[in-house]
Amino acid sequence: MKILVLEDDIERIEEFRKRFKDVIGVEDVTYCDSAINCIELLKKEKYSLIFLDHDLGDKVFVNSNEQNTGAEVARWIEQNPLESGQSVIIHSVNPSGAKYMMSAIKGAIHVPFVWMDSIFKRTFKQL
Repeated sequence: MKILVLEDDIERIEEFRKRFKDVIGVEDVTYCDSAINCIELLKKEKYSLIFLDHDLGDKVFVNSNEQNTGAEVARWIEQNPLESGQSVIIHSVNPSGAKYMMSAIKGAIHVPFVWMDSIFKRTFKQL
C-alpha cells in the first residue's frame, strides 16, 4: 500500500510516522509539505491512500482560494479524478477548508487530525 500525506507541521508528521509504523506496520509513506509538491507526486504515482491537510505554510484557517492549500490539491483532483481503489482522508482542523475539499473530492472523508487515533485503531487495524 502506497500512502501520500500532505502535511507541513513536523509534529503531525512525526505522529503520522509513529501511527503508520506502530499501528499498521506500514513504512512506505511519502510526505510532502506544499500543494505543488503534492500535485507533482500525484501526477507521477498512484497512491492507495491520500491524507490531505488544508492549511499549509505555517498558516491557520487559510482561505481556500489561496494556492498553497489542500484546496489547491482538491481542485486538481476534481479535474483529474482518482482511480478506483484510491481513497482520500482530509485531516484538516479548518472546518471551512475541509468542507470545500470534501465538495471537490467525491468520496473523501473528513477526519480532523485530533481524531486520527480512532481512525488508525478502528480502520487500519483491519489492513
